[in-house]
Amino acid sequence: MRYNAARVIMADLYLDDIEDQRAYTDEMILHDVRATVKAGLREGPTLDYKADVSEKDNWPEAAVAFANTFGGLIIFGVEGKGDQPRRLTGFDPKGVEIKTKLGSTLLSRIQPRPDFQIRVVAFDEDPTKEIAILRLSEGFQPPYMHSKGDEPRIYVRVGAQKTEAD
Repeated sequence: MRYNAARVIMADLYLDDIEDQRAYTDEMILHDVRATVKAGLREGPTLDYKADVSEKDNWPEAAVAFANTFGGLIIFGVEGKGDQPRRLTGFDPKGVEIKTKLGSTLLSRIQPRPDFQIRVVAFDEDPTKEIAILRLSEGFQPPYMHSKGDEPRIYVRVGAQKTEAD
């Protein structure tokens, strides 16, 4: 049961058809993310959890790794231990438009430009918090590089980990 529920949830979160995405309401997204966490769906080749949208969580590197492999989802607002989600907590946007912040970080730090979609929903348990889902498609122009500092770096996804390519 747990495995099948997680597969359906992941299929919903990966909707490709733009009309299906529009019909996928914020309430449906929040329900599916909550069910994913409750099912204990671990991080893997196409899924990563982050507690916050801060770059100290290294989410841009995870985004590059997804673009360089099979694509994937980063769900922000989930606390975990290792690759195991523990609870859905949401994050404080601190007055920043999160969709803009995530998008501008991707566009300024990753080359070439990856194909991505961002959904941000209000966290119903705390109106001051949000949940965000960043969906990255498998890249058509690899290798994708993350630039922060002097030297661009290339990452790939191996299981539940991002690894720097040689």
